[in-house]
Amino acid sequence: MNPIPSLLAAALLVVALPNVATASTEADLSPPLNGNSGHMPSGYSTLNFYVGNGYWAPDIRLPVQPSAGDRVMADTLAEWDARFSLQGTTFAAAGGTPFRAGDTLHFSWSAASGTWDIREGGSARALIGSNRAEDTVAASNHRLTQYTMEDGGHVGRLTLPAWAPDQALLAVANRAQWPTQVVSGGLSAADSRCAGGHDCVYAYNGATARWTRAQAGTVIAPASQLPYAHASVMNVVTRAVDVAPTQMTLPASAVHGDVYSFLHTHAYDSYRVLPAHTDQPAPVVLPTGKEVRFSYDRIGSVWRLVR
Repeated sequence: MNPIPSLLAAALLVVALPNVATASTEADLSPPLNGNSGHMPSGYSTLNFYVGNGYWAPDIRLPVQPSAGDRVMADTLAEWDARFSLQGTTFAAAGGTPFRAGDTLHFSWSAASGTWDIREGGSARALIGSNRAEDTVAASNHRLTQYTMEDGGHVGRLTLPAWAPDQALLAVANRAQWPTQVVSGGLSAADSRCAGGHDCVYAYNGATARWTRAQAGTVIAPASQLPYAHASVMNVVTRAVDVAPTQMTLPASAVHGDVYSFLHTHAYDSYRVLPAHTDQPAPVVLPTGKEVRFSYDRIGSVWRLVR
């Protein structure tokens, strides 16, 4: 059982809780104790945030006004997926990650880097680079991995794991002054270079068994297997210059109400959304110049075509 406060304590907290906490440096909260919001309040040195059936929120976010050394633990037992926003973390380029039953994440605020850093434990791991020419990240079942390098602990060539869970993210937090070459099959020269002073984020696609560089934003190119929505609205735009699969499959799950929007901008190719995970009996052919939208219905666990 999650250690959330009693109903009486909950009622008192709902009345008394300000936008930025001032009275206490430690708290156990959940969405009902936070204005029915998953956006965690600032002002606590230690914040434990619990999500579950009956105290769920679709979008979980870290505090936006942290102080040096602040710590957050987030845990979910909810049957429904939520999305954990990665804004303010080294994984920010990926936008967000699924937050599913059994997931636990630990973060601490680094005033020096201005980011929430992953701490070891639960669904994530924190690795520290040593001063060597090459290193290889071992494969694991963690969904988030942060590999941090600083001056005196820089690695010149870093090889990504041979495998990872589908949709796993690995952030190379290069806080050293020198670049690092990130090595994995299929990465372009541009995507494999992680400049000094930058965070470089890579996402693992279980269907293709490949890592790709995560790019900020919600507009993505066509893909045979579309990724878990890292934002509430994902936009797939086809362009004549794209060399991409013309048949696309929506992800098997999402946050209730998520939308995938498709816009086919040219008439040179024919694109279609396959019926898997949707309410459609046959592929949906994308008309040129007209938006097509699917919305995820968690009750039916299906993407429904929005007409």
